[in-house]
Amino acid sequence: MNVALELDREKKMSAQEAEDRIASLFLDGSRVAQTDFNITGGGETTVRFTRAVSRTGFHSGYVELSDDKFPGDNRRYFSFRIPDQFSMLIINGDEATRFLSLALEPPASGGQYWSVKEATPQELSGVSFSHYDVVMLAGAPRLEPTYLSRLQNFVHRGNALLITYGGRTDIDYFNDAWSNVTGITYEQTVKHNFTRAGYYTLQSIDLDHPVFSVFELEGGQPPEVKFFTLPELTVEPRARTLMEFTGDRPALVETRYGRGKVLTFTGPVSPEYADLVSHGFFVPFISRVAEYLASDLSSLDLRLFAGTNITRALSGQDAVMYAVDLVAPDSSLRSIPPEEERGAQVIHTGPLDQAGIYRVIHGGREVDRFAVNLDPAEGDLAEAETDQFAVSLGAQDYRQVETEAPIAEIISGFRVGRELWQIFLWIAVALVIAEMLLGRQAAPTEE
Repeated sequence: MNVALELDREKKMSAQEAEDRIASLFLDGSRVAQTDFNITGGGETTVRFTRAVSRTGFHSGYVELSDDKFPGDNRRYFSFRIPDQFSMLIINGDEATRFLSLALEPPASGGQYWSVKEATPQELSGVSFSHYDVVMLAGAPRLEPTYLSRLQNFVHRGNALLITYGGRTDIDYFNDAWSNVTGITYEQTVKHNFTRAGYYTLQSIDLDHPVFSVFELEGGQPPEVKFFTLPELTVEPRARTLMEFTGDRPALVETRYGRGKVLTFTGPVSPEYADLVSHGFFVPFISRVAEYLASDLSSLDLRLFAGTNITRALSGQDAVMYAVDLVAPDSSLRSIPPEEERGAQVIHTGPLDQAGIYRVIHGGREVDRFAVNLDPAEGDLAEAETDQFAVSLGAQDYRQVETEAPIAEIISGFRVGRELWQIFLWIAVALVIAEMLLGRQAAPTEE
């Protein structure tokens, strides 16, 4: 099974212009890609890699830049995991559910990479969300408060949720239950008395995002998919719009909720409102969205920094009953007992002082892998203002030394005060001279 891997952006800032710099991608111990780039003084540049892996399980690697004046920040580590088979639960609240299910699990003679289960909101009593890689709310149906709380906790712990809008979606309920999770607030529902004379289509797609980076769109233009009516909505600044309808209307929105990822498709999917399900774009689009969520490509996130306390959640399939071994980049081991937090097993690593790939072992089996990097702030070589530098050091009183000043002499004066040895030396010399003069003027003594 081939799953596309994309390191979206690796940025490097420099105070001086640099040409023919090299960026290399290392994956699972091998250099798999390399490219050169230029950067202007005080600017930044973007290097993008796209790579496919052909096996499931844990993968890790790093992006490395050619040496500069501060080699400590020239590597950025990443890790991710691809399950042997993805599993999705579709909570049925829309007529389009069967099309969404078929897009992920079509009748095929080959192996199935998705296991899809459908359930109505009334059938969730015996369902454990932790058994699924992704949960989809088709049409955002109304859930009982208990199930709503369980699903929100499921996402908050680091799992994935896909929400699609439907013709029967109750926007008041959606705004109360899901606005905080999705970053979306609906203001008006779709029209039910529309004609097919006019329509909306897709206006723009963020091709730099991993969901769409594998698509080869002619001229970079989205396919012409017709939507005959759309709801009206607003998107919070914290959310990222990945795709837009004509009229600058958000179509696909991504947010973070706790440690989890949420994608919301804001338009109706049912054939009554759009021709999406009959378009050739539908199956690869739904498959790629679900694959992005299930593959946990957010593990490529480089925001776990050395020196900080890191918390890792262990999935339900990898639940442990006793201490796990944390293997550091230098192969050192230490045991960490798991703890229970909000219905999930987690481990707290404490501050980690090494950058690199960490592995979590339980019973001889790897159950987690994550990357730790240096804080980018440590590689910022920009000159700081004097007062800011003094505040960062906690210096209440300071003196600024000019560039050409004699540093050693000034620092010595700061440390011991004004030196008086030269004065006392001259006093001693004067006393010696005075004594010699007085000795010559004295009368000779008699024998």
